[in-house]
Amino acid sequence: MFHIVWAVVLTLAFSAPSHAHPPAAEPFVLEVEALIDGREQLIIRGNQLQWHHFDFAAVGRFFGGNAPTLVVMGDDLGQVEWFPTWSEPVPDEIRFEDTSSVLEQLNPPLPMDGRPLRLQKLFGRGDVRIIQQPTEANAYTLIVEFDDNPYPGPRYYGLRLTNAPDRDGDGVADERDHCPNSDLRPGVAIGERVCPSNLPNRVPADGCTFNDRIALCAKRPRNSGEFVMCVDDWGKKWKYASLITSQERSDLNRCAAH
Repeated sequence: MFHIVWAVVLTLAFSAPSHAHPPAAEPFVLEVEALIDGREQLIIRGNQLQWHHFDFAAVGRFFGGNAPTLVVMGDDLGQVEWFPTWSEPVPDEIRFEDTSSVLEQLNPPLPMDGRPLRLQKLFGRGDVRIIQQPTEANAYTLIVEFDDNPYPGPRYYGLRLTNAPDRDGDGVADERDHCPNSDLRPGVAIGERVCPSNLPNRVPADGCTFNDRIALCAKRPRNSGEFVMCVDDWGKKWKYASLITSQERSDLNRCAAH
């Protein structure tokens, strides 16, 4: 990859939505390079990029300079040297909170499928982390934060964002998935018997579907009563987490008891 001395590198690819076996996705690749001095957030949504500046000199503006943000889209889609504008022109360093102009040239755009991203820091001395994954609730907006505040002067940062491996396609990355081979049938089932209610087989944040937990309950009990109690315990937890309604919990218990 072409490399210049102001640096942040991002590579984006995506995994699949929950509750289904998704088709394999083509990787979405985005690389960005910029000079970081203080604390910055890079906001990515659709075909847009924007910087949100917090502390010290803004991106590329250290010591009155105007270093561009280099944006590389895909492997062969070329690159753009983006000179974001701020509320004050060069040589002002923008040593106050501000937001940059918006670059609207990402092609292909950030997918709107809620797939989780994984960050790999390639170089740079400060912390770099994802503070917001793209979801439907935030209009599929990704936010990456860079924190160079503890150190004097600017430094070059490199990082890569990729689709977090998700073997079962439940939308929960393998590194966070307690059940990496989930039962993703659309409805709740007791063994091979699908419950007659319309209770959906949801995927909680730990990656274990309702059917995964029910299957584990079936492996442990010495009798049917213990199985029903185990399912009821999970029903209580799911109800408390607002994953099911009171009626759905009752339907689940009836299904487990028959």
